[in-house]
Amino acid sequence: MIARNRGVDSEAGKLFDTVADITFLLVSLTYCTSIDLVPWWIPVTVGCAFAQYSLDSWWLSRHRKKVTLVRNPTGHWAGVINSVGVGVLTLPVA
Repeated sequence: MIARNRGVDSEAGKLFDTVADITFLLVSLTYCTSIDLVPWWIPVTVGCAFAQYSLDSWWLSRHRKKVTLVRNPTGHWAGVINSVGVGVLTLPVA
């Protein structure tokens, strides 16, 4: 958001942000699974949803010169809810 507001956003930055978000979520949820806070299928489901988003981005931009990430308001809010959920789950452990 800061990069967009300052006009310095880039495709590489968008990709890095997305990869950082999914890495945080999957590592955190895998840890939560290892200490029996969440069932195994939750990180698997989040990983599958991210894979589906990646495939959608590839499919929808296949006619362009390079693949770009597709803006998805539903995916954005799902990411926010997932991040808040991880925070709520791990707060008692911290």
